[in-house]
Amino acid sequence: MSKELINRLLSIAVGGLLLAGILFLGLQLFGEKENKINLALGLFCVTLGNLFNIVRAHLK
Repeated sequence: MSKELINRLLSIAVGGLLLAGILFLGLQLFGEKENKINLALGLFCVTLGNLFNIVRAHLK
C-alpha cells in the first residue's frame, strides 16, 4: 500500500477513536456514575488514537 493511503486510513482511525473517546467520557460525566467502564473505554480510545497519530507522524 502507498504511504498516502496508509496516512489517510490512520487519519480516519484517529478521528474515529478520538470521537469515540469523547463520547465515552461524556457518557461517564453525564450518565450514571456507578459504572466506571465508560471511563476506561474512553481513556483507552483516546490513548489508542494518540498512538495511531504518533505512528502516522513518523510515516511521513
